[in-house]
Amino acid sequence: MSEQLYSIKSRALVADNDRQTPDLGQNARDGYFDLDVSEKVQKDKMVELLKRNHDVMMEKYETYRARNESLEKRALEKENLYVVIKAENDNLSN
Repeated sequence: MSEQLYSIKSRALVADNDRQTPDLGQNARDGYFDLDVSEKVQKDKMVELLKRNHDVMMEKYETYRARNESLEKRALEKENLYVVIKAENDNLSN
């Protein structure tokens, strides 16, 4: 996905450099219009890729958040069990 973003951004930079050429008449302006349309399409594709990337990252975040919650819950249960066992052991040793 990062390669796609890089290629889209590279094409947009090349199009910006081409646009800085001197005015060559109506034909050149038509070409610039085509570049504007293609640049808009490239920007739309980049936004789409970023949205997909965001969605994937949010899914991963939710997965890790749920996993961490369950691990914390198990750790608390084990700690409580340890405290209970230790207290029983102390009572037996006295």
